[in-house]
Amino acid sequence: MALFKSINQLSHFLVSLIFFSVLVIILTMVTFSEQLVLTTGLSILGYQWQRQERFLHNTALRRFRAGFGVSPQAVFVLLEKLMTSKNDNARIEEPSVKWLLVSLFFLKVYLTETLMAGTMGHNEKTIRNQVWKYIAAIKELSSEVVSNIYRCALLHNLMFLSQSPAFYPRRLFGP
Repeated sequence: MALFKSINQLSHFLVSLIFFSVLVIILTMVTFSEQLVLTTGLSILGYQWQRQERFLHNTALRRFRAGFGVSPQAVFVLLEKLMTSKNDNARIEEPSVKWLLVSLFFLKVYLTETLMAGTMGHNEKTIRNQVWKYIAAIKELSSEVVSNIYRCALLHNLMFLSQSPAFYPRRLFGP
């Protein structure tokens, strides 16, 4: 039994493989762009690059904002702040677009750790370590990057989570 039933399936697989290889190479570079943030975010949300090519720009922005709660421009600014912050607690030496977006996704939808691991394709420990590293950095930068409208709600939620470890096992770690 052949792995691919047709040449067409094989060619789609090879093109996808090449695209994701290039995406991984791009994600490991230190330079970021708003378009890279948008493309990476839509990929995390499950929109493959073939579908992304057919989106109108406004549709792509709407879907990005629905998944992460902010625009690609805001994420780009946050990435720059994470790299250049003078606050040691807020600076991440080599921030990852992917993990910042996964952290924003977590803040937006607030899934349990197990569901986040399944959705993002990583184990629970990796999700926990990476997400909370970025959330802690965002908390430190909140006065610079969070708008006044959302600052109170975000700080209240982050302070509640950071001061109530008994809450973690039920919500973060799942049943």
